[in-house]
Amino acid sequence: MMKNTASITVLVLLLGSSLAVLSTPAAAAGTNATTTLAPVSTTTSVSCTSSSATLFSALKCTASVTGAFPKGKVTWSDGGAGKLSRTTCVLFLGSCSIEFRPTSAVSPITITASYAGDSHNAPSSGSFSVTVSLKGSETRVSCWPNQVLAGSTKVISCVGWVSGHRPTGTLTWTQTGGTGSISFASTTCTLAARHCSVKANVGATGTVTVQAAYSGDANNTASSGTASLTIRAKTSLANVCSATSVATGSSITCTATLAGFSGSVSGETIAWYQVGGPGSATFSTSCTLSAGGSCSITVTGAAKGGVGIGAFYLGDAANGRSSGFAHIVVT
Repeated sequence: MMKNTASITVLVLLLGSSLAVLSTPAAAAGTNATTTLAPVSTTTSVSCTSSSATLFSALKCTASVTGAFPKGKVTWSDGGAGKLSRTTCVLFLGSCSIEFRPTSAVSPITITASYAGDSHNAPSSGSFSVTVSLKGSETRVSCWPNQVLAGSTKVISCVGWVSGHRPTGTLTWTQTGGTGSISFASTTCTLAARHCSVKANVGATGTVTVQAAYSGDANNTASSGTASLTIRAKTSLANVCSATSVATGSSITCTATLAGFSGSVSGETIAWYQVGGPGSATFSTSCTLSAGGSCSITVTGAAKGGVGIGAFYLGDAANGRSSGFAHIVVT
């Protein structure tokens, strides 16, 4: 009976010892205990392809985030001074990019990238400053006709075109050079669809340089352009032959005399040609003008009948064209 009592006592002691071990704090904690770590601080830097930009031109801007393998989104802002290709981008290997296009000439513009952070990285932000300049404009001018005779009632039309970003404003017209002159019906015009025009009347003989000056606007710089035109002297050409008839095989002289010309015509050419008629004559097809504006050819009768002899002055930069005609009979 005593032997069984001792066995029961030992078993109770062993069980009590195991329960005591299981109830200790270390055993209760086991291996499933967790520890919360603070997010890593980050730095966000911003860089663009240039620190200066022309209005409405595009820049690529990149945000780079340093930290513990940061991921997530970057939010962009420009203060409303431009157009962003997108307002957010997702980080890839710590960076992402957008395109920025300035739409305001207010300068400088600050571009900001804000990183939202993630479970391991704290939020951060960075910025980049861009200086903006106006869009450069170019003004082109043309006048038509660009050659006109003095005393003509023909009206000259001059048109100015301005390149840039939807340019608005006015063109101011002036004559800036030349020996001739024109008079504008109006010295200004207002741009519509990038261009506008003015009318001008013919003045003194000579060359004329016309300028159109663009005043610029909120988006575009000022610019100017020029065009040249010539007001040529109105000439006349007299064609007089030494006789009104010539026998077959005989010769007479025909002389062309130019009047009303400006400057020197020495060495310039008069062209000669036959104009119809049943008869015919032989002669040189050209002669060279003297300083006084005349030259002659020898005409030889070839076949009986009437012959028309024409003389033509080609004109030059200062003088208009003209022609003269004579009629002879070959007997």
